[in-house]
Amino acid sequence: MEGNEANDKISDTVDEGKELVEEVMSLCADRTETLERALALMEQLTAQFDELNKWLDQMDGELQGAASVTTATPAAELREMHDHNEELARSVAAYRPIIEGFKSDVGALEEILAEDQSPLLESVAGELVQGYEDVREAVRARGHAIDNMMGATIGFGERLETLVANLQGAADRLKENEGISADPSVLESRLAENRSIVESLKDKQNAYDALKQTANELLATAPEGTGGDVENKLNRLDKLWKEIEREAQDRGVVLEDVLEKAKHFWSELDSCQKAVDDLRNRLELVEPATGHPEQLEEQQQIMAQVANEMERTRPRIEALSIAGQQLAGYVPDDEKAVIESQVANVRGGFSTITGLFAEKKRDLIAAMKEAMAFHGDLQSLMKWLDTAEGRLLKMAPVEHAKQMTEIGHMLDELHRFKDEVDERGVAKEQVVATALQLAADAPPHLAATVRQPVAELNGRWTRLNAALAEREHKLENSMLQMGKLVDAIAQLTAWMDKTKTTLREIAPPKTAMNLRDIEIAQCKLVVLSNDVHAHQHSVDTVNNAAQQYIRTSGALDAETSEKLGEMNVKWEEIQKLLKSLASEIEISKKEAENVGGEVERWQRWLEETEAALQSTKPTGGLPETAEFQLDEFKALKQDVETNSQPLETHLTATERYLREEETQGEDTWLAKTHATMKTKWSKVKELLVDREKKLQLAYEQAVALENALNDMEGWIVGEFIPENRGFRDCN
Repeated sequence: MEGNEANDKISDTVDEGKELVEEVMSLCADRTETLERALALMEQLTAQFDELNKWLDQMDGELQGAASVTTATPAAELREMHDHNEELARSVAAYRPIIEGFKSDVGALEEILAEDQSPLLESVAGELVQGYEDVREAVRARGHAIDNMMGATIGFGERLETLVANLQGAADRLKENEGISADPSVLESRLAENRSIVESLKDKQNAYDALKQTANELLATAPEGTGGDVENKLNRLDKLWKEIEREAQDRGVVLEDVLEKAKHFWSELDSCQKAVDDLRNRLELVEPATGHPEQLEEQQQIMAQVANEMERTRPRIEALSIAGQQLAGYVPDDEKAVIESQVANVRGGFSTITGLFAEKKRDLIAAMKEAMAFHGDLQSLMKWLDTAEGRLLKMAPVEHAKQMTEIGHMLDELHRFKDEVDERGVAKEQVVATALQLAADAPPHLAATVRQPVAELNGRWTRLNAALAEREHKLENSMLQMGKLVDAIAQLTAWMDKTKTTLREIAPPKTAMNLRDIEIAQCKLVVLSNDVHAHQHSVDTVNNAAQQYIRTSGALDAETSEKLGEMNVKWEEIQKLLKSLASEIEISKKEAENVGGEVERWQRWLEETEAALQSTKPTGGLPETAEFQLDEFKALKQDVETNSQPLETHLTATERYLREEETQGEDTWLAKTHATMKTKWSKVKELLVDREKKLQLAYEQAVALENALNDMEGWIVGEFIPENRGFRDCN
């Protein structure tokens, strides 16, 4: 018991050490991740800071070097100033996403930095952002001043032409800004450009209103029939203004909607990928604590937590797929393919997790069953040993036997006891074999806790057998001392006959495939071999007694000599039979392991294939998504077709063997496994046909839907675009 307590204490200490190491490793990993993120943010902020500083210096130089706007400024120079300021305004709009990204990165870095460092970062970043706002306001104010001066000093015709040119430039910028991207930074840039156009229209509102007022005054005083050209230009200007305003507003709504979808998709993609990676890491850390039911229960609780997390992650991945489809409806084909690839990667990762979870769960269940069976058998044997050792102590001393009848009774009692020990010996050998397997598969500190109680069992068992053998030798010596050589020979011959019969009974058939039965036969052989080895002393004692009798009396009588010869012949036969059986069982075991490995390989392949087919469900949507799913299924189908013939051959060979060995019945491991495999193979073939039909149908429906949408889009373009194009042509 002291050894058990010491081992338990060592095991607990090792477990605590492992938990501490894992906790430190986790903290180190988190810290490393934080530092790497901080480094990446610092490098990015440094690059952004340098770029923005350089741009602000350039803009300050441009604004300081620009001529002042005065009433004496010629019209041509005013137009040049106007064009130059428009370029500066476009540059300010282009840098809006960069400044927003800079502010976002500063906020992210502030969350990581120490409290005493954050104010310094905020101060430096604030100066830069304020510099941008100052430049933006300066460009805007200069634009107002130029427009006002042009309105006051330039004639109506030039003002009208300038405004038309400005509006045409805004329309061209809208056309250049047409493409929709899945990249949030690109979307923010295009949204900033769109807002710049809207702000530009607002800035020109006063000039536009003044121009319309001047035009109305001119038309009111112009002679009848002379203002048609002005009126036409004014109407075209009004239409162009409203069209740009409407298109910019509509496009802004679309861009904001797509930006929201893009941010949601990429955020969910990152979240789902992290969840999948976390699940994979947690599962990979679960290594069955072989032979330890308590730790296995803890691991099963961890698996239950992982299962709950998987159930929460599954709908998130489905939602991610829907978000991807919604975003893909707006973007070009190349970006659509990237979105679908990212979603497919997450789906594939989750499918891998599902398979890994099933494998770990199966291993844990098997380990738990094995551990419970091992500890149950071990405790049962220990309790039986307590009883057997007490029973041995209560047996009457051999020295008290003074008569042959008393020796005979003691021998009968001893042989019955030994039969019980041998019967239990088979279970003991099975426990030892299981312990060796458990220890081989377990980490060193767990293997030690498995070996220790088994070592104690072996030691007590060995001492019990030695005590029984010693008692038997004493009884046989007492018998010989009483001159009962014939009785001693008869006792040994009877034991040999019984042993030979038992050896023939345990021999497995040459075509045996059930590894469990062969291992049991091997355990029985070990027990019998130990018993035979223990009787070597008895055989030698009888032969020595016979030689002693011959030396003192001259010769044995014919009957005794014949029985002694028969005994020695049977002894040699038992030795040969033991060697022969050991070799046969070893060969049968290797063959059974090969067959069992083949059965388990096909069983595992069927389970994995069935799980893959069950998870292959059409999600609909875009043709590209449906085609991707169909291609994945075709790869799976190819694998099934490749393995179909070898599997059929294996099933046929197993069925032929089971027919030839009808005496084994339907309850053997092989028979049950074969029946299960046949059922699974039929189900796999049914699922294969069903999934192919459904995936093909989903693909055809997706193609039909896209064609219908394209036809609708073509009809809309044909109905409405020509009018807009014609209007633009008239400008």
